[in-house]
Amino acid sequence: MPEDNEADVNIQGAAPDGGGRGGMLPCFLVGNDRRELLALVKMSVSSTTWRRYNNVWKEWIAAAGGRFPSEERAKAVTLDTLAAMRKKGASADAAKKHLTAVAFLIRLHGSRDVTKDFVFGQIIKGWKKDKVIKDGRRPITFELLNAMLEVLGEVCEEGSEAELFRVAFAIAFFAAMRIGELVSASKSRPGGLMYGDVLVDEDCIKIGVRRSKTDVYGVGEWLRIGKLGTKWCPVVLITGFLERHCGTGPFLKHASGLPLTKYQFTAVMRGSLNKLGLNPKDFGSHSFRIGAATSAFSCGMGIEGIKRVGRWRSDAYRSYVRPDLRVFI
Repeated sequence: MPEDNEADVNIQGAAPDGGGRGGMLPCFLVGNDRRELLALVKMSVSSTTWRRYNNVWKEWIAAAGGRFPSEERAKAVTLDTLAAMRKKGASADAAKKHLTAVAFLIRLHGSRDVTKDFVFGQIIKGWKKDKVIKDGRRPITFELLNAMLEVLGEVCEEGSEAELFRVAFAIAFFAAMRIGELVSASKSRPGGLMYGDVLVDEDCIKIGVRRSKTDVYGVGEWLRIGKLGTKWCPVVLITGFLERHCGTGPFLKHASGLPLTKYQFTAVMRGSLNKLGLNPKDFGSHSFRIGAATSAFSCGMGIEGIKRVGRWRSDAYRSYVRPDLRVFI
């Protein structure tokens, strides 16, 4: 991808000092005859994670004076960058991700991973307890989803647009999908769910997720959406959409053929919430995923079931279960 190539140029051009500690990546990986090995290192994580690491590395190296630091200096620089994040009001999760990125770079250089020192573990533990910033995004629950689907006819000027967003919102909730897995990043960068990723199988719809943040090797998996005896049954909505649309590329497209983008998805979501008299600022595109977990919990689903809903492999699902933040229509 162009973005990754550009990032590599920036990394390799960062303040070389000729002493083996210049730049971000270790000198033994950036030689022309070893670029393929560097590509393999990049493939060990998702492209999104690599770009995020890249951004952290640039800031960390800049704080270290433009060169890879010694062990003692690495510890000081990491503490300084965490202090700066704390001052800006960053969350404990952001701080932990920062440490993960720094640890990756340090270990790549073959140095001792100072982020594993006792002090950093205690800092993150205290940071979590303090909760500088609490993620207050409300869940879009099953009941709220149905209310939103109902008013889309008033929010969208054309019937085809209302149909498109009903299908998009239904998949976002019933498949608990991340926005990046569902729609295109922009008009010029088609992506998300593809036509081949949506299949009708007797009384259900199968949604294929080719790759996700927890599936860095791209094994992929199929999600199942079953029929419901409701007005806005997701299987009926998606099947009807498939019957009236065909083609290749992104599954969620406007009548013009242009892909549905993250910006448009969020804008219409906010318009629907506003139409219902709710404050759109209380919600985000992730609210569908939060709502899926919250609804599953409210229906009495067990831990393993909730984890399957959102494809969580750890206790991360806990932060998505928010019955106290539900809104009632």
